[in-house]
Amino acid sequence: MSLAQHVKQLWLSKLNPVTLRQIVLPAGAAVTATANAAGSTYGNWVDVAVGGTVLVDTLVVGVVLSDPSATDVFTVDIGSCLGYANAAAVIAAGAPAIAAAHRAEVRADYTVVGAAGYYLGGYIPLTFPIWIPALVGILGRCYGITAAAVTIDVSVVCLQGF
Repeated sequence: MSLAQHVKQLWLSKLNPVTLRQIVLPAGAAVTATANAAGSTYGNWVDVAVGGTVLVDTLVVGVVLSDPSATDVFTVDIGSCLGYANAAAVIAAGAPAIAAAHRAEVRADYTVVGAAGYYLGGYIPLTFPIWIPALVGILGRCYGITAAAVTIDVSVVCLQGF
């Protein structure tokens, strides 16, 4: 199905919102993405949602970032593992597969204040939704601008049923 057909289905589903549902993946706790310790370098891809949990065509419409390990400016890359079983398989396939997994980047400035771990940030809507076909996993990775292996928890907000 072409992108134009998916957009048409999405708009038609807005007319009948009974079929359209919004979900957050992963269904349990968010996954932790770790930046490369070199700074301004992506860490490895992690599975935000494995293909077995994405049973129908899905649009990723936003990213939820939480619990940063330190004050930093994070860039989070959201991708898909089309043609691979999971993030580990993408990483094992090497550089071309790692680069091909990329779909969209989001940037967030997180300020951690005090021992309580208070931070600024949260939900970031995507300018353009990312279409993920059924049974294809959703991936995430991050980097921070500091030269440290900073971490941040990642979830994605999705629409299904269109």
